[in-house]
Amino acid sequence: MIVVYPGVMIAGTDRVAVDAVGVAILKLMDATPQVLAGEIFDQERIKRAVEPISCPPDGASCSKVEGEE
Repeated sequence: MIVVYPGVMIAGTDRVAVDAVGVAILKLMDATPQVLAGEIFDQERIKRAVEPISCPPDGASCSKVEGEE
């Protein structure tokens, strides 16, 4: 196993953006095949984080946002 140290620190208030930058750095460092496969936003954790949020079928626990049809 080869250990590499990219020498960077990632900080931010947007967790998804920080994760995306982390994946980009891992790709630059030729990390595991799972990280290297596909695009950054195809990574399961990031893909799930950017999915639109939907209401349950009955809509009981959702309320419309003002101006929304």
